[in-house]
Amino acid sequence: MKRKRLTQVQMQEAITRYQSLDRMESIAKDFGCTRQAIFKILKKAGVDTSKKQRIERTCPVCGITVFRRRGMARKTKNSYCSDACYREHLHSLGEAYNPSNYHSRMAREIIRQYFDYRPEEGHIVHHINKDCQDNRKKNLEVYACQRDHLRHHRGFQVTPLWSGVEH
Repeated sequence: MKRKRLTQVQMQEAITRYQSLDRMESIAKDFGCTRQAIFKILKKAGVDTSKKQRIERTCPVCGITVFRRRGMARKTKNSYCSDACYREHLHSLGEAYNPSNYHSRMAREIIRQYFDYRPEEGHIVHHINKDCQDNRKKNLEVYACQRDHLRHHRGFQVTPLWSGVEH
């Protein structure tokens, strides 16, 4: 197998993408080379690729500088200095959380009855307007797991398994 050599422009783009938190594997796949080749390019350019690397972030609520591991920084849009700041941010968005197991069960039953879709164990029923008592069909969505549900709340683009808006 012939090795592919990257041009200077491609090398610079690989460095820029790594610094903007892309994974080495995805960069290598896009350029048609190995992860090790990308690693060598980054090392040669003096980029820190250690597992202990910390990314500097600013808490969007109080402005305090926080440091997160690269993997954690890649997973979240915002980094909060404390749980209190995270809750304050949710409150400022009008997303106060008021859980209700009874209404969650009701929502699952409504989805089963009207749409012939059976949410499995681990699937999360989400109320679009954040009112757990509002079980109108157009207010319900189903996510594959709690991770997807949280990513949705944190502003990432996550496609639900099922959405009442579409029905």
